Amino acid sequence: MSQNQKKFHRYFHEVLAEASKMKSPAQRVKHLQEYPSFALKTVLQINFNDSIVLDLPKGDIPEGVITFSEKASQPVDRMIKIMKYFVKGNTRLDKIKKEAKFIQLLEGICEGDARAIIAAKDKELRKLYPGITPKVAKEAFPGVQFEFPEKK
Repeated sequence: MSQNQKKFHRYFHEVLAEASKMKSPAQRVKHLQEYPSFALKTVLQINFNDSIVLDLPKGDIPEGVITFSEKASQPVDRMIKIMKYFVKGNTRLDKIKKEAKFIQLLEGICEGDARAIIAAKDKELRKLYPGITPKVAKEAFPGVQFEFPEKK
């Protein structure tokens, strides 16, 4: 496994935590760019793109509903793809199934990544990682759509 491949096997919550603690925005941008996983970009997009609204209850998961894992049972980049079904307006799953699938997603990944997804769902990722701003995310990943253009 090459050095670059090893970088992709980091939990994205660790990357966010490390970047958030860095002194300058330029350092944060560089650090995020070193670990450009699909999951990391997806969580940042969910959090910072106001056009993306998830059809899930606000707040933390109630106590006793979920058993968090220390390690992921599935690759988070594969698991997170289900997030598209939770977007408000997606009628492929009814509300009950969306919530059940969301719990399954969270149980299949490590606790840190799950907590970051819960925060992003409510647009509150900065409470966990104050150094990760919309500007840092946009500079780190200019190809990711953090805003939708206004319709004319």
